[in-house]
Amino acid sequence: MKKILTIILTLMIAGVVFAEDVKMEEPKKEEVKKEEVKKEEKKTGFQFNGAVYVYGATYKTTKKDESMSFGAFRFRPFFSYITENVKAVVKFEIDQFLGKETGGKGADIGNDEKVIEVKAANLTFDIPAVKGLSVKGGVDEYKTPGGFLIGTEAGLGLLTYKTGSHAFNLVYLKVEEKNQTLQNDDWTVMGLDINLGLGDIKIRPALYISTIGKNYAGLDKDATIMLPSLGFNFKMSGLSIDLNGTFGTGETTTGGTKTSLSGYAFDFNPAFEVQKGIKVGAFLTMVSGDKADTTDKQENFSNFMLKSDGFGRLFLLQNQQSFSNIANDTFADIRGKAQGYMLAGITADIKLNPISLNINLGYGQLAQQVSTTKTKKDLGIEADLSIGYEIEKNAKLVFDFGYLATGKAFSTEGFGSSDEQAAIYAALGMAYKF
Repeated sequence: MKKILTIILTLMIAGVVFAEDVKMEEPKKEEVKKEEVKKEEKKTGFQFNGAVYVYGATYKTTKKDESMSFGAFRFRPFFSYITENVKAVVKFEIDQFLGKETGGKGADIGNDEKVIEVKAANLTFDIPAVKGLSVKGGVDEYKTPGGFLIGTEAGLGLLTYKTGSHAFNLVYLKVEEKNQTLQNDDWTVMGLDINLGLGDIKIRPALYISTIGKNYAGLDKDATIMLPSLGFNFKMSGLSIDLNGTFGTGETTTGGTKTSLSGYAFDFNPAFEVQKGIKVGAFLTMVSGDKADTTDKQENFSNFMLKSDGFGRLFLLQNQQSFSNIANDTFADIRGKAQGYMLAGITADIKLNPISLNINLGYGQLAQQVSTTKTKKDLGIEADLSIGYEIEKNAKLVFDFGYLATGKAFSTEGFGSSDEQAAIYAALGMAYKF
């Protein structure tokens, strides 16, 4: 872990020095005028947009002789009202299987179902007295560097100050309000999240403090966890580098027994645009796991995840399917495993209008074995292909296919409850954003 942090720090320092040495050309007067006009053209009033997809999917899961197939849809309507200094937003989400379903999530013939969920609802004020200062509260998506801690909606409060290409955020996340009538039983996260824009380099240092009340988990005292995070992005001449990492450390005490908590998550993603419309890249993701033979400390980063769905690329091992909303399609998802994992592979994105292709090839293994008797760590090799056919802007037909040569870690020799089999995901659907 020390080596990883050293590499990250070195890249940060080199990036800052390089950015300061680059002589930035002054923008032309015409460009300045266009930018000023663009700023003045702030959309106000009522706005409606959203996203919808309809698809059919079939799966062979990682469990021997288990499979499933179904049709489903997702519709997300977004409503907002904007004035010069105020923005109010509400986002709904509707997920249904096509056809009657015993769990009450099916589109029955001739029957209405109560399946509307509130995805987000928030209010933002721009403070006129201080240019660049805003305050936001409610429920909305928030993503930490790399998305390792969270990359989805949460109850939050944000105080933001923007100046030029930089932004400074004070963050408050309410993970759980255990019991409104009790003290010291909540789980909260507070943080400082900084975005620095230095030309072709963007650096995002952040520090989060996660506090769990003693009455939340039966502890002798409150648990406090420190979570320093870093995001680094560099783009120049077709080359891009994304580097994200988070380290966590803390301690809990129960019945007088102290347990040390630590862990890390790291993702490295270089890519190169070979020519216009063709990009190739590689990735390396490492998430720490807990050693089965230690009792006084826990080293799995999953302890710190508020929700393990904010990052990933692979369709099966990281549940990054184009269509994923309603069924038990997380059977191969290893992001929240206490054993941790390593994933490495290559990607390719090709766009030849109206066709687009996304290709992933990756190999994974657990960071730690499950126990002294369950020793297999091989997760397998996965190959993914997504083909999109654009009907018009933001509207396309999509075909997904993922194949996982399932490793023994999914069997009874690892964390599984049965023998393993090769897993397959195939889906065909329509997607539209407006």
